[in-house]
Amino acid sequence: MESSPEELLQGLDSQQRLAAESLLGPVRIVASAGSGKTKTISHRIAYGVASGVYAPEKVLALSYTSRSAAELRARINSLGGPAVQVRTVHASALAQLRHFWPQISGVSAPRVATSKKDLLMEALKNLKIDSNQSVLRELASEIEWWKYSMLSPDEYAEKASDRNLETLNSSVAHAAVVEYERLKAESKQIDWEDVLLLTLGMLKSEPLVIEQVRAQYRFFTIDEFQDISPLQFALLREWLGDRSDLCVVGDPRQTIYSFAGASQGFLNGFESHFENTNSIELSNNYRSGSTIVNLANKVMHELPAMTSITGIGQILTQSYTNETQEATAVASMISEDLNQGIPANEIAVLFRINNQSELIGEKLSSLGIRHQIKTAEKFFQLPAVARAVQMIRASRFVEDKPAHEIISDILRDLGWSQAPSGDLSNWESLQALYEVLTENQLTIEQTVQLIDSLQLQHFEPIRELVTLSTIHASKGLEFRKVYLIGASEGLLPFHLAKSETEIAEERRLAYVAITRAKQFLVITHAKNNGEISKFLHGVVDIRIPG
Repeated sequence: MESSPEELLQGLDSQQRLAAESLLGPVRIVASAGSGKTKTISHRIAYGVASGVYAPEKVLALSYTSRSAAELRARINSLGGPAVQVRTVHASALAQLRHFWPQISGVSAPRVATSKKDLLMEALKNLKIDSNQSVLRELASEIEWWKYSMLSPDEYAEKASDRNLETLNSSVAHAAVVEYERLKAESKQIDWEDVLLLTLGMLKSEPLVIEQVRAQYRFFTIDEFQDISPLQFALLREWLGDRSDLCVVGDPRQTIYSFAGASQGFLNGFESHFENTNSIELSNNYRSGSTIVNLANKVMHELPAMTSITGIGQILTQSYTNETQEATAVASMISEDLNQGIPANEIAVLFRINNQSELIGEKLSSLGIRHQIKTAEKFFQLPAVARAVQMIRASRFVEDKPAHEIISDILRDLGWSQAPSGDLSNWESLQALYEVLTENQLTIEQTVQLIDSLQLQHFEPIRELVTLSTIHASKGLEFRKVYLIGASEGLLPFHLAKSETEIAEERRLAYVAITRAKQFLVITHAKNNGEISKFLHGVVDIRIPG
């Protein structure tokens, strides 16, 4: 049912209402964690349409992940009225590239590689360099940093020696990136960063194209603006032209992707790009208990404080002799949480780096506790899933078996079974793949097409399980109970963070981790890793079990 403009503003607090009523001109909403930013911008867009200020077909709302875009789309739709366009930045750019490229060149737009992994593995093999998941992850991030920073190949070559990499020295990494680019061009593919670069180049060089794009959209909203890169900002400016009806939403406390080219300077310095900016702050935290909010405020003591609107919350900080003792204790506490009725999907274990998941995963598996792992890697980049997809693609010409039998046979070869067994995190990944590929009766050819579509959408399964996640991958999520493990010097902040800028980003990571918790926060650290994190020293009480 369609709501009146005034009805759409009911239920918003004074800060949220001010933001929702600010419909025209450049608007910056600084939204602290748990402050209801999605609620605010969905009501703002719906109010703009209902009041007649926005023509719905002229609205473009942008987010960074398909999950957050889907959530915003659902919120807007639930408020009634005509649908508006809600997409990720990459999806919008890709749609424009695929629409206009054939008109300009007479051929289809280049094919987007579903993953950098295969090309990087081939590049490293050609260079006779050993590869593992850590190397592949870091090289993928290096490519993102280079392109999002809008550096030419020569500029990247000059700056490569200054890059502080963990798995490879800078000269070897540069050689691998160059070979990756050569292989990509040879196979006539582009990556997701190229999608933005090519779209930007097309808009700058083709007046008729940019004229049509600017005629299509008039009112822009973009979320997570603290993580925008120079490349994404340049593309946004092209879409806008000389107009300024842009609303950006972000939290400078949550800029945690500088390693991939993100810059909070575009949020903090927004008024230097857009005159007469209207800045609004959302500082009421509706997610976390007051003790958790107070801890987050202390960690980010140099920035304006949040105000807790919900209950008190509980924090426990535990110190253990070593990581094994720490993981054993955390797994035991999670078992007790489940016995006490906390839903599995309301429990998360957060950590700074990927390999911290291994030990806690083993301990949970030994207790039969089902869990899923979220890392910087997308679902289809997980080793078990990537191998399964490779085998499914190789079976696309098998015609004597139904697709669901081909898929189940392949997954069984990789250790999957109908019932949970073995490495539970791998089993859960393969189970999620089985479920999404066999939900409908498809041919094997249609299944491969579905995989292509899901990869381009950056599909991530939603499962009712305990979540193990890097802090980076947890941004945007919330849980009733959060375990922050490995809160030690050398892990948080990570030992490679040396400069003031790098340490500041690590501090923001601690803030993100703390503010994922709604009611309960358990912080643990193993003494064999060193002292407790400098971000927490003197701020929380450390208890030593037993």
